[in-house]
Amino acid sequence: MAATFARLSDQRLLRVDDPLPAAHHFAGLLLWIPVDKAMCTGSPQHPEADLDNWAATGARAFPAAYR
Repeated sequence: MAATFARLSDQRLLRVDDPLPAAHHFAGLLLWIPVDKAMCTGSPQHPEADLDNWAATGARAFPAAYR
């Protein structure tokens, strides 16, 4: 992902000073809620609709910070 974010930054589609932390931020936005819920409940099972919603929300938040 870092290489892709660097390429998008070179094309001026994202504002990324350092692509590696940006890749970590993106992964965190997508994974934090389901991982947190799994750690707190002990169950890695989540309804597909919840996973889709969390992924979509994270994917919308990322460009707000890096566009």
